[in-house]
Amino acid sequence: MANALQYESSPYLLQHRNNPVNWVPWDETYLRQAEAEDKLVLVSIGYSACHWCHVMEHEVFEDAACAELMNRHYINIKVDREERPDIDHVYMNALQLMTGAGGWPLNCIILPDGRPVYGGTYFPKERWMETLNNLNEIWQTDRDKMYGYAEKLHAAMQSGDVTATPQPGRRQSHAQVLAATVAKWKNGFDPDFGGPRKAPKFPLPNNYRFLLRHAPGDDTVKEHVHHTLRMMAYGGIYDQAGGGFSRYSVDQYWKVPHFEKMLYDNAQLVSLYAEGFAVFGDLLQEETVHETLAFCRREMKGAHGGWISALDADSEGEEGRFYVWKLAELQELLDDDFETAQDYYNINAEGFWEHGNYILMRQTDDAVFAKKHGLTPEEWHTRREHIKSVLMAAREKRIRPGADDKVLLSWNALMVSGLCHAYRYTRKCGYLEDAGTTWRFMETAMQADGRWLRTQKDGQAKIPAFVEDYAFLAEAALNLAEVSFDLRYINRAVDICEAAIALFWNEERGFFRFRSATEAALAAETYELQDNVIPASNSQMALNLFRLARITRRAGWETMAEEMLQRVMPLMEQYGPGYSNWAMLAQLMDSFGETVFIGKGAVREAAAYLSGFRPYEFVAASETPSDHPLFEGRFTEGKLLRYRCVNRACDLPEEM
Repeated sequence: MANALQYESSPYLLQHRNNPVNWVPWDETYLRQAEAEDKLVLVSIGYSACHWCHVMEHEVFEDAACAELMNRHYINIKVDREERPDIDHVYMNALQLMTGAGGWPLNCIILPDGRPVYGGTYFPKERWMETLNNLNEIWQTDRDKMYGYAEKLHAAMQSGDVTATPQPGRRQSHAQVLAATVAKWKNGFDPDFGGPRKAPKFPLPNNYRFLLRHAPGDDTVKEHVHHTLRMMAYGGIYDQAGGGFSRYSVDQYWKVPHFEKMLYDNAQLVSLYAEGFAVFGDLLQEETVHETLAFCRREMKGAHGGWISALDADSEGEEGRFYVWKLAELQELLDDDFETAQDYYNINAEGFWEHGNYILMRQTDDAVFAKKHGLTPEEWHTRREHIKSVLMAAREKRIRPGADDKVLLSWNALMVSGLCHAYRYTRKCGYLEDAGTTWRFMETAMQADGRWLRTQKDGQAKIPAFVEDYAFLAEAALNLAEVSFDLRYINRAVDICEAAIALFWNEERGFFRFRSATEAALAAETYELQDNVIPASNSQMALNLFRLARITRRAGWETMAEEMLQRVMPLMEQYGPGYSNWAMLAQLMDSFGETVFIGKGAVREAAAYLSGFRPYEFVAASETPSDHPLFEGRFTEGKLLRYRCVNRACDLPEEM
């Protein structure tokens, strides 16, 4: 019989509804049940595209003996980390304090009051059963020991990750900290394959968006970013046939991906490659933008609007099966084009993976490859697109990976920003239309009673949004305001930030809580400071507050952003890749500019101006007089004027 997860909407939770484990979703009532039944609680956290989550489900949670043990001694709670990142943050922090590492599946044993006492990730069956038996034995015979450990761990969790503050009376120079941060960061550059000198390799788009902004004054950084963008687009982490990026590469070569595809990665990588195209003018980067968005439109556009969350790594029980190729299969499909494709996609020892499978990957620029094969660039482009179409037609006949079709607010906001950047730098109007459509979907389908909601599926939205959602919503509104020249989006960004301050700001800590103080308390309060695969909610809120402070003349918000940055700067120097969004804020504070076009033809001129890489400016345009602070007193009948100000110092207006 199905367990209580059958009533949930999360695809991840529904995957476990037929397990013999008596899973229940997160709810405070189940903690009270554990107290009444004198049981420990197992909190098992994962997500639908997680390969090792699937493995543990098959080996452990579908096993009758394991399930019997779990049901007898524990209350078993399943959590979708994408729906409930607040719960995930609490117990991931605990796991990292206990073991120094983390990951998913995340399995944490907690007391009925929510405090953790043990944690781990993947467990094989025998070790899992041994662990649960041992913990239950301690619970029954030496409970004071368990409570003592829980108290010490809880104290460490309560301190959170707010561990660095500036020295009293001392404000650190942005420029000095950034210089020291980048100097240390360079030591980890991989000169051969780009990215960091380690494996596995995650794309971490925010890292390279910061380094792009630093690049004009540093040739080493500039070449590193250009090389990294090229190698990621050439590698197996990028779907050479269908476009789009997998979550990470298991090796240092960007060759073997962990084949799951996440909306948040692809949305942010669209922003990165669009900006890369603006800086380098490299057609590979423009093509990567278009192909990635074509993939998203084809495979991640939700049936009811919005963009779905993820595609699984597995199909037919095998990781990557949907994406890899057998040699004989390629020979049969491509026929006369096989030898050319073999050379281009490294269908050789370089591209060989395992079990006779090949991963398509590149090593050569298209112009160089065309010349090698005696083709013009145009001839090779036509032939390459034909090869791709043959491969895609064959792949469409395969059993597809599972899709997590829930719509997440923050990830959709990231997609709006990605579409805005794609439109800004490639001028393809459809991207602006998609951004506006997605925004309208979020406003229509993901709010109730004046409150934003975290997740939506099959027309039903639920779970109050977290500060992460508000942070990326405000950023999306700012980006839409800039590329559409509709300043009503500025008002939306202001409303969102005001709501975030009311719900999440902790004056004593000087940062935003991850979840609202109005919600029922968890075992610890979390403050997200470190940028990761997604920028930290606090760094993004600080960026939003600073940009809006300058645009709308709200000095108090600028002070908040500066004080947040000053608290984090000591951490930034220690580990730049973990604070790249904060580093962009430091850059922005030192060189923020406003460029305003006003008069007949203003939108046309501003649109052309926007296509250049000017990350420290906010560009606005109005054809008519306006009382908005950006335009006030600047309209002159019969003239098209451009006003430019940097750090509140303005040039004389320039007639266009």
